[in-house]
Parts: sequence; structure tokens; C-alpha cells
Amino acid sequence: MKRIDCPFIEGAFIELPDEWLGEHARRHDAALAKARKAELGDTETQFCLSMALVENWGGIPGLDGNPEKWDFGALSFSMISWIVRSVLPSYQLAWLVPANFSLPSPAGLTSTPTTGTAEKAAGSSESEPQSV
Repeated sequence: MKRIDCPFIEGAFIELPDEWLGEHARRHDAALAKARKAELGDTETQFCLSMALVENWGGIPGLDGNPEKWDFGALSFSMISWIVRSVLPSYQLAWLVPANFSLPSPAGLTSTPTTGTAEKAAGSSESEPQSV
């Protein structure tokens, strides 16, 4: 787990997974469906998505007990902002796939050799000496 300590409340923290999994995508999508059904605004939706992705949290005022009973309107905006900015960019980075990704070669080579057996057989300078 990656623990992120709150910058303005001592002892408050959130924990993100070391690796984002399909389970996290499922939680994200379920939270998004609930937010849409409840017609939440953008900021409150982002907060709900973030909290659905967080693995653990502690010491955060107003986030005790059943999440259905949290009062978003009473939460500090700096806390909301810190949680959203700590969670969503990390999750969104998991969607990126390197553009020049390629599978490693079976032998561990990163390039094809430039001289082959055909050149040696043709008498290149790398061919074995001829016996006399």
C-alpha cells in the first residue's frame, strides 16, 4: 500500500494500492453509477470516485462511520481537494500504455545482430582463416 499523509492534519492519511486492479475499476464504475443516479455535481462525484478507490483512510474529520451518512457539505474543501488530487491522477495513470511497448525477445536481445552467417560464408573480414 502507498500511504499518503495529509499535509494539513497530523495523523490523517489515505492509502492507495500498489497496483490498480480490475476490482478498482469495478468500484470506480459502481460509484460513478450511484453519483449519476443521485445527480451529484462534478466535485462531489470526483470525491465519491476517489473514496471508492482508496484502500484505507484514517483521521479524516467527517469521514467516520457509514459513507452513506457522510455530509459532503460539512467537509473541508481543502480535505476534499487533497483527496481528489491524490487519488484520481494515480488511477488515471493506470490507463496509459507506453506507445513503443514491445515484448522482450526470448533470448533477452534488444536488437538483431548486424553480421550473420551468410556474410561469413561469403568471405567477409570476419570469416575464419582458410587453411593452406
